[in-house]
Amino acid sequence: MLPVASVPDMDAKDGMLRYLPFSAPAPDRRVVIAWRKSFTRQAAIEAIRQAVMACDLPGVSMLDEAAAVQ
Repeated sequence: MLPVASVPDMDAKDGMLRYLPFSAPAPDRRVVIAWRKSFTRQAAIEAIRQAVMACDLPGVSMLDEAAAVQ
């Protein structure tokens, strides 16, 4: 079982994988970035956060900006 974001360009003709969507309610998960307040490379964390927020992955919804920076 893989999230749809893991196989966005899957070729159904190869016979190796098959996409079957979940029935409602589909399971979900939240992936987060966590760091210590004392971490000195805040610019690195911000660069990672911006890169993740810029991704357009199928089946992925981003938190709004206010919830994402806490």
